[in-house]
Amino acid sequence: EDGAVLGLRVVTAEREPRVLELEGRDVFSCVHAYGTNGIITQVRLPLARAQPWYDAVCAFASLRDAAAFALAVGSAPALVARAASAFQAPIAERYFASMTRLPSTLRQRHVVLVQCSKPSLGPLRRLCGDWRGSVGYVERSARARVPLYEYCWNHTTLLGLKVDKDVTYLQGAMEGARALDLVAQVEREFGPEEVMQHLEAVRVGGSVGFATLALLRVSSEERLREILAWHEARGVPIFDPHTPVLEDGGMKEVDWAQFHFKAQADPQGLLNPGKMRAWDEQRAGVDAASDPASAFAARYGLAAPAAAPPP
Repeated sequence: EDGAVLGLRVVTAEREPRVLELEGRDVFSCVHAYGTNGIITQVRLPLARAQPWYDAVCAFASLRDAAAFALAVGSAPALVARAASAFQAPIAERYFASMTRLPSTLRQRHVVLVQCSKPSLGPLRRLCGDWRGSVGYVERSARARVPLYEYCWNHTTLLGLKVDKDVTYLQGAMEGARALDLVAQVEREFGPEEVMQHLEAVRVGGSVGFATLALLRVSSEERLREILAWHEARGVPIFDPHTPVLEDGGMKEVDWAQFHFKAQADPQGLLNPGKMRAWDEQRAGVDAASDPASAFAARYGLAAPAAAPPP
């Protein structure tokens, strides 16, 4: 998203290396390219005001209610939260053994982990009740033995692997307007012994949806591919973590700007060889970024491209 990265310092891999300072939308030439387009030595990011965060663990009998609550937390204009993560049962019971303050009766349910400001705890409790949930416990994050962020994003996968070496995961995105329907479709199609949904509320393209990092226990590589294809066919773009190729994983398409930048910054293709298919084939996947002001959301179909400015 435009503005998420303010600037980059990049060292090129030319015969006579240059140090480049990229700002504004020029950073898109290097961001999210996994080291293929230059050696990033400095990143400038915008920061929010530091404040004490509070951890709240909420439990729900229904996965749909848990997911709806996580989206509501992300969308509530007066609720200051920096994380809302939903986990289908039995993830908490099976893999969150260090979450000792959560009663066992609630650990068996679908749980949502929220980090929010202290003034937001009241609205959070009421919102949890609106979605038929229970607040298991609340504590100040800085005083927690294990802060909630240690259970979220890919920490979840690592916790799963500590218990079960057969666990892997997928990585995808669910657009906000369809997120709850997609969560229900996944729940109907796959049993929790094969696909356990892990949903991170994220704001993309102006609306709140989910990054899905579901835990998988699959019988074969063929079955893994079937599950990933099933998601893609229903409009859940998959950023395949089981491939080293940029276009099959985190980028999907390499546009002309990225390809042209690599041709200048790494003319011999020395950086991360084999990672970028477009370089190996000497062609960009698309002629230009579909929406240079919001490239991620538009490229993955999670939001419409921004309206073009008047001539």
